[in-house]
Parts: sequence; C-alpha cells; structure tokens
Amino acid sequence: MAISTKTLLPIFVIQKLNSEKMAIKIGIIGAGPAGLVTALALEAYCKTDQTVEITLMDKNQSAMDYPGVEYGIQTRACLSLQRMGIKEEALACGLPAFRISFFNARTNKKQKFGVTIDPNLTVNVIRQEFLGELTNLLSRTKIHRQCNVKSIQASPEKVNVLCEDKNGQDESLAFDMLISADGIGSIVRKDYFKNENYIHNRGFYCLYMLINIPNDAPKEFKEAANTGECMIVLGKTTTATLFPMGKNRFAVGVGFDDQVQAEIWNVAGINPNLTWVELDVSQKQKVAELLASDCTFQNDMLTKCFQWVPDWNSYKIYLWKMRDSDVATRPYNEYHNVIMIGDAAHAIMPTIGMGASLAIEDAEMLGRQLSTQILKEKPDFKAAFQQYSSERVPVWIDLMERARAGAKLNFVGIRNKSRLSIGPQLPGRFFWKIVAKVEEWIG
Repeated sequence: MAISTKTLLPIFVIQKLNSEKMAIKIGIIGAGPAGLVTALALEAYCKTDQTVEITLMDKNQSAMDYPGVEYGIQTRACLSLQRMGIKEEALACGLPAFRISFFNARTNKKQKFGVTIDPNLTVNVIRQEFLGELTNLLSRTKIHRQCNVKSIQASPEKVNVLCEDKNGQDESLAFDMLISADGIGSIVRKDYFKNENYIHNRGFYCLYMLINIPNDAPKEFKEAANTGECMIVLGKTTTATLFPMGKNRFAVGVGFDDQVQAEIWNVAGINPNLTWVELDVSQKQKVAELLASDCTFQNDMLTKCFQWVPDWNSYKIYLWKMRDSDVATRPYNEYHNVIMIGDAAHAIMPTIGMGASLAIEDAEMLGRQLSTQILKEKPDFKAAFQQYSSERVPVWIDLMERARAGAKLNFVGIRNKSRLSIGPQLPGRFFWKIVAKVEEWIG
C-alpha cells in the first residue's frame, strides 16, 4: 500500500521528536584537562547530537585564566589522545621530551642514572596553550564561561545545577548526568562525598616560573629551553626542576619545605605572615634569587635567567602550596548520575608530573565507557561507573603513593639527603617501590 506525503510528514515529526528525547544531557564542571578531554571523548565516541548533549561549565573567562605554567603529557595520556584521534592537534603547541636527568648541585655533577622517555609519547606543554588547543577542538559542546556553580541537587531522575552567570544572575540547568572535573576544591566532593573530602598540607611549596629566552641569549639557555631534556637539581635546602618548553622557553620550579620557607622570608627581611601574593616586586625577586642560589646549575643559570623576567606579578610566576587529597575509592553517587574525575577524585602533587596525564586518561576512559552505554537502547550507567572505578581506583592509589614518595624523598628535608631518588619516576606498579626503598635506605 502506498504511503502518501501527508502520512509521511507526521511519521517524520514523531521520529525527530523521539530522537531528541533520546539524547542524554551531560553536564561537565571545569574546563581543565579532565573536563575538556571528557567533552572531546564524548564527541569522538558519540558521533551525533541525537545521542548526547554536552554542556561544559567553567568559572574562568578563558583558558588564559588558569594558573600555572606547564604540563608534562606522559605516555598513557598521549595514547588516550591518540585513541580519540586528536593527539597531533592537541599537542602541536608542545615540545617532545626524551630524558629526565638528575643533577647534584653540591658536587656540580649529574647523577649516574636518569630516566629515558619516548619523545613520541611525552610532550611538555604550556598549560594555557594546551587548554586553548583542546577548547578549539570542541565542535558540539556548549561552553558556559564565567559560570560559578553554587549548588547541586541530584535525584534518581535528574541532576539540577544552580549557577551564577557572569552578570551575577542565577541560572538553573538540568542534566541526566553530571561529571565533576572541578579540581581539588570540587563542590561535588564537598557536598556529596564528605566522608572522603580529605585535603592534606604536605609541608612544602613550589615556586613556578615560565622564562622566555631572547634570541641573543647564550647557548646554554637555548639548550635548556629547546632540547627536550628535563632536569631535576638537588640543592642544599631546595630542589629545582627545569622543563624545556620549546620556542626559547623553559619552566622552572623550585621546591622547598616549610622550614626553608621561614628561613628564606627571614633572610629577605619579609614579615613571616605575608603570602606570596602580598609581596611587592622587589621581595618576590629577592625570594626567587635566594632560592635559585641554593641550587646553582650550569654557572648560576637559574639566577641569571631572572634578567628576562619582565613582570614579577605576572601569572607566569606563582607560589604553589603543596596539597593533595585522598583517593575517592567510590567516585560516584548512589543514583549513578554524578561522578568525579581528575583532581576532584584524586588531587596528587606534581612531584612525579602525572597530574594532567592522569586527568586526561581518566577523561578519555570515562567518555569511552559512557559512550558504549549511551549508544545502547537501554543504557546501564551503574555498570559503566562500577567498571570505570574498578579499573581507575588502583591506578589512582598507585600514582598517589608515588607522588607522596617523591615528595618525601626529593622535596622535604633536603638537608638530610645526599642524592635524588629516581624511584618515583619509574614505571611499574611494584618496581618503583623497590627502587625507592633502596634509595631511601642509601640516602
């Protein structure tokens, strides 16, 4: 029997309405690596808007508002980006790294052993540039910038999010699922996972700086900026890290514990109660020079590079108080419609350089597993969350232990150490522990 045009039109309309009703609405809080890669993974694995609608909420105006200077995108994160088909584009702004070397400023020599890494799967990127590249790769995600999440109410049917927009007006958004990628101060973790909301002060600081080297700079500075060899330097009371970033730029981090911080402030004649942001330009420069002089490297390179710092109040220079949070062993709520990833679930210290990489791997895996369920006629998100947690939590716990061991061995109480430990930097869930224990006994 022939079907008339009049009959086809209502069928088409009904099919369109049904397809729209089937779209799963997913909200993501936070446009850092975890949030952006989650959105990109959902876009990659759910090919059309008829399956999923993604909304990203972020408190910042743009990627440039994110503090910090560098990420080390390591092997498993690179493989995650590769599975999504965006590795080359996402990391185009970075510099491949091939080695982590350890230098003892007390003897002015490199330590015998270093860690060789695959430059095809290890890339140093400037944080703001990397987040900008990820943002530009989004195609179907709605982004709400300058959106401050005030509260979350989850029920078996929906997750309601109350936000304040850039004009100070309240806005209510409803989702089928909410992904919390909003960092160590996550509102989701504070409100829904109170029993696991443990944030620890780890007893040391890190002064991070991004240095731009002029074209006429001496050869050693250009090599430090462009060759791909990362350096960790043991000083008398501090530990310095140098990360080449390419394009005549390198990132410097100087770690020092609470006791050294008090001594530095005293020598510089600074009120001990003043924080970094409260210091004036001359005080900030004095602190940086005192720290750099403690871990001299290649003819006082760290101190000499300060001549190229145009603004000591720049976002490219900041003091980071080292904290971490315990791993959320069950990072989802009872209704299986709210889940935490990245630093919201496991904020680790940067002592092994795995924070961003871990967040990227979290995000890609979650996006992939959710997409498998979304594409089914009857999605089972409980099964997806349980599988995700069973696979990720052991990884989180292992890397958290490595980061804490790295702090203990290489950044706190440096006066009592004779050498730097490579153990926490080594791959392998058990091998690194053996090496670290031996090094702790020796050192």
